[in-house]
Amino acid sequence: MEWKQIEYFLAISQHGSFSGAARALRLTQPALSRQIQLLEKELHCQLFDRQPRRIKLTTAGELLYGQARQLHDIWQATRRMMLDSTDELIGDHAISAGGVVATRVLPAALRKVRERYPRASFRIIEGDAREVLGALKNGSVQLGIVAGPLRREGSLASTYFFTDRIVPVMGRNHSLSRRRPEAARVFFDQDFVMLHPDSAIRQAVEKTLQGRRLNVVMELRSMQAVVESVSAGAGFGFVSELSLTKDLIRLPVQEVWIQRDIFFVHRHPGPDVRRLSAEILQASLPIIRKFRRSTEEAISS
Repeated sequence: MEWKQIEYFLAISQHGSFSGAARALRLTQPALSRQIQLLEKELHCQLFDRQPRRIKLTTAGELLYGQARQLHDIWQATRRMMLDSTDELIGDHAISAGGVVATRVLPAALRKVRERYPRASFRIIEGDAREVLGALKNGSVQLGIVAGPLRREGSLASTYFFTDRIVPVMGRNHSLSRRRPEAARVFFDQDFVMLHPDSAIRQAVEKTLQGRRLNVVMELRSMQAVVESVSAGAGFGFVSELSLTKDLIRLPVQEVWIQRDIFFVHRHPGPDVRRLSAEILQASLPIIRKFRRSTEEAISS
């Protein structure tokens, strides 16, 4: 039996499917299935009842789950204790975030952190706020990054990261691109390209609109897809300022410009997590400032 097999078993149990666990672990589903088959062969029992839509633990699986959770908690406590004994970031660190933080901020910031701590490695697991909080609660990640406001979660604590702004935009090749004052006047009569309803940005926009409905002609899963569709002239949209490009024009409809605070969220506020979030913060803020400056120059040219 290998430790990774225990981690894989727990991930499948928590996600309720091989496909969900494989995505979270960044494995192929056949590779994950093979490891579980090896574990079942070694233990001489079936651990999962594989049903069409969802898997369930067998009686043997329930027994193993209780023991595996204890082993996992002991390992995490041991790991935190060892990390607390050094000023260096070492080992693997799993971070869950979504949107522009996962695509624009973290990759560059973590590269800088690794330059300082070459013995550390990082995994970015993308997800919306619900998925990020779920990953924190089941222990599959150490640190999450989500947009506020945050509801009180008994087992989780949060720390302020930075303030983002969501702005209305249109593409430079839109028919109204040379008539911005008119575009602002007819703003609510236009077609809109939006993120899916469960996204934090979509919910923030709808809250700001206070029931006023937009003519949404396209719903997409990623900010990059919204940026590209709006840039192509498919409609107006709302994007993070960190996603602005030279192909987008901010619209002067300031009543729908939205500020949102971004937070670090963690389950175990130990020194290792505090050090990790502090290092990401230190590395990220110059990147965010530089990106905003270059964006301002690009969109004003």
